[in-house]
Amino acid sequence: TSFERVDLHQHTVLRFGDATEAGGLLAAGRQFGGVQWGTDFGLEPSFTTAALPVFSGALPSDGTLDVIVNGRQVSQQQIPAGPFVLQNLPVASGSGNVTLVLRDASGHVQSIVSPYYQSPILLRQGVSQFEFDAGSERQGYGIVSNSYDGLFVSAQGRRGVSKTLTLGGAIDQ
Repeated sequence: TSFERVDLHQHTVLRFGDATEAGGLLAAGRQFGGVQWGTDFGLEPSFTTAALPVFSGALPSDGTLDVIVNGRQVSQQQIPAGPFVLQNLPVASGSGNVTLVLRDASGHVQSIVSPYYQSPILLRQGVSQFEFDAGSERQGYGIVSNSYDGLFVSAQGRRGVSKTLTLGGAIDQ
């Protein structure tokens, strides 16, 4: 049993009562009674935490850009002459290739193949993820009801510093 206060704008949940430690940098899954405060990006499924790759190029005249991710076309758009930047492409975790097929107004076609590596562990620059837990560990979960023992405090956090660096730390007392 627990009481929760959800802040959708900040992607956070404050919970009093029974909870499960999320894990991550610390061991996962400790059942406890107490207080828990942390981020929950599942509150807004369309929010992207991952550091997605960025692709760029240029066209000498107005034209068409086809974006192909791992052999599958994901978009086609008209773009004006000059430089362009593509962000937030829907790429799968792991390694793959993005192919940009550029067709200018004169019919000239150019293909640019760029490899990428997408890690679900990296956070997008400026995104923070944290959890603070304090309480008493539940004993015999699923076997004994209302048995708690000992006190603990744990905290962990991560922050996306750049598209290739996420820093984090954790304590458990």
